Amino acid sequence: LLLINEYCFFTNDETMVLKECQGFNIALYIVTTAFLYFMKKLDLGKSIKKFIYVSISANPQVVNNYYRNAYWNKKKYDNSYHPSEELVNIHRAYLERYKLCLVNPDYPFCVKNLFPGSQHLDWTKKKFQFREEIKKLMPAEFDHKERGDAWAFMYMTNMRGAYRLFILLALLSFRWNAFFDPRLGLFRKKKNLLVNPKLARIRLIDGRFSDRRTTDRRAVDRRTGDARPESGIDRRNTERRMAERRKFSQ
Repeated sequence: LLLINEYCFFTNDETMVLKECQGFNIALYIVTTAFLYFMKKLDLGKSIKKFIYVSISANPQVVNNYYRNAYWNKKKYDNSYHPSEELVNIHRAYLERYKLCLVNPDYPFCVKNLFPGSQHLDWTKKKFQFREEIKKLMPAEFDHKERGDAWAFMYMTNMRGAYRLFILLALLSFRWNAFFDPRLGLFRKKKNLLVNPKLARIRLIDGRFSDRRTTDRRAVDRRTGDARPESGIDRRNTERRMAERRKFSQ
């Protein structure tokens, strides 16, 4: 989770399933369970008004599946295929937070050099090619095969809408267990809430980020943060910098 102003970002980062285990909705179960866990354990406060689901991928199959989904793709919903100006602006803040850049500034959801060398697919097959409707949203220099450019799918709604969406997903995934599971069930009361979760809670003021915590709190979080493993995005950035250093040293 990432909190910027009144926005809560829920990023689905590197949720992958072994090839022999695909076709059983495992990734959907993981994403749904993660959301239910956060909503049961965290008190985000009344200042958080909007929820943004994020999934960034260089795999054409994944991007095409999001487009084919009628729920996401309707124009009345604010998403990467039919974005509002608000979603475009907050997406730029998200990229700046993680030190990412766009392939072309005129195409706001095409992220540059995020998964270099990760795609080893048969590009002659149609299922591994982007739909024509999606290609129109990408610049000519978009290179997902070698450079690892990726499409950032985002869907924005209010927090109540997010609850409704994931309740529906929970019912489809777990059926009656979605209500009665002793840990994550919808009928389970919130207990032992983390009122001040260790999340990146940031203010965006005049295009600049400002951490709302005190200096002492920053020092504590910095020490605890050093002990935590890097997120997928942070790890890729570190690996990319190390590879560049090795290249220059040679």
